[in-house]
Amino acid sequence: MPKLELTKHKGSGQWRKRIGGVDHYFGSFTKVPYKKALREMRLVQLQGKAKGELKTVSQLIDRWLEAKTHEVDIGQIKTVTYQKYESVVSLFGSVAGQAKLDNMKGEWFRKIQKAGADRWGYHKQRDLVTVVRMVLSWGADEELCQPVRIPKSFRKPTGPKESHSKALDEERWVWTPSELRAVRKALRGSRATYLEPCFLLGLNCGLGNTDISDLRWSHIREVEGVMVMMKPRTKTGRERMVPLWPETVEALGDRGRGIVFRTKGGLPLVGENRRDALGQNFKKAAGKPFYGLRHMFFTIGSQTGDAEAVRFMMGHAPKGMADHYTLSPAWSLPRLTKIISHVRKWWIR
Repeated sequence: MPKLELTKHKGSGQWRKRIGGVDHYFGSFTKVPYKKALREMRLVQLQGKAKGELKTVSQLIDRWLEAKTHEVDIGQIKTVTYQKYESVVSLFGSVAGQAKLDNMKGEWFRKIQKAGADRWGYHKQRDLVTVVRMVLSWGADEELCQPVRIPKSFRKPTGPKESHSKALDEERWVWTPSELRAVRKALRGSRATYLEPCFLLGLNCGLGNTDISDLRWSHIREVEGVMVMMKPRTKTGRERMVPLWPETVEALGDRGRGIVFRTKGGLPLVGENRRDALGQNFKKAAGKPFYGLRHMFFTIGSQTGDAEAVRFMMGHAPKGMADHYTLSPAWSLPRLTKIISHVRKWWIR
């Protein structure tokens, strides 16, 4: 049995947790469900009600991860995002965990950067700098510690050196029309029957792995006589609408309820612990990452000269003031249909 974070205090009959050396109570354990009491306990931790400031980096990291766990519970971030944070912040803690927060000097930040450079590549090193800044800033905002001065030298690497292997890596995202046609033909015979409709949604709508995994039948609807996909992008929360090709509608088949795609075991395509059935099975069948379809949708769709509408369809965050003022109804179906028709013509021919 896993160890409970809250204990039953028989003297008071309530759920209890010692936080910062002080006992806190969260309602009767005969009346208040454990999960509800647990949420209340985490709110106490998040609001900084525990007495005394944190002393070490390790203590701050633990508190920050607790806050991120709470954000997962209430749906503010996904489990995969938490796991990404956890993997990066572990190096921060292993290098500087015992450092005193009131004595974080430039030497500590140089050690963190060196450890990241020794272990990881360019992109993970950038994540490390971002997460370290997030943790320290959060601690000061929550009044759990005094603000830590971060030296200017602690910054993200400027960019990876170009190399032949880098060029080959970039080519993984590029598809030619003939490759796309061959992939669709191969997917029709796949045991994973969801691969062909997912392929068409990726190229038709610019959907990524997680958005397709979260797609529900309620997101597929008819607007002005046209079948469209209307689903906010998970990462940005931005509304979007994309008309569907006849091939996409046909591949989706009869309308169902709930989540559109599941594995044979009944699980979502993308789940916890970096499980990505869609990405793995598609890579085996096609030889390239599924996310490359989103790249191609943006690349070919932008050839119409209507980059603003393409960004709307992809759910990108606003780039300029004009995007803040443009409301979803302003994106007319004829304008959106022009883009998806151009992409369809490019690869089907």
